[in-house]
This record gives sequence, C-alpha cells and structure tokens, in this order.
Amino acid sequence: MKLQVDREIWQEVFSAARRYDEDRVGLGDEFIEAIDESLETIVLSPQTWPVWPGIKPTTPPIQRYVMDRFPYAIGYQVLDQVVVVVVVAHAKRRPGYWR
Repeated sequence: MKLQVDREIWQEVFSAARRYDEDRVGLGDEFIEAIDESLETIVLSPQTWPVWPGIKPTTPPIQRYVMDRFPYAIGYQVLDQVVVVVVVAHAKRRPGYWR
C-alpha cells in the first residue's frame, strides 16, 4: 500500500509542530514523529479504522484515525492501493472545520 500526503497537509503539520515547540523545545519533533508513526500504522492496515462520523458520505469513505498522545485525527481515503490523507485535523477545534 502506498501513501499520498499533499504538500498543504504537510505545511499544516509543520505549522502545528512549530506551535508545539513554542510550548516546549522538542515537542514539535515529537509531534512529527507521532504523525509519521500514525501514518505507518494506517498504511499497514487501512481498513481498521471507522468512517469519520458526522460527515457527508463519500465514495470511498473518509476514515478516521485518532492519535493517542496529541489531540489530532487523520482523515484518509483508500483509493486502489493508495492511502490518500485528506486532513490532519485538531480534535479540539470546531467539528468539521476542515471540510
């Protein structure tokens, strides 16, 4: 299974990492590492996580992986043999702000 993450999503991730570093030096690196580990987990078994609740059904569905340590969720779709990340969303913001 391949992974596709657009540049705009990485820009948001790195922006969040910078904000974490403002709280504590090195925390941003830990966030990036947690994102990388989450993406690896998703790619290994993409059908494991549920459809993102409360959003309009899509084909293929947007599935949601909720991170453990950081308040983020990763939304993705499986297209053929590619996991396409559509959002890395902060869980404490207004629900669905990323749509």
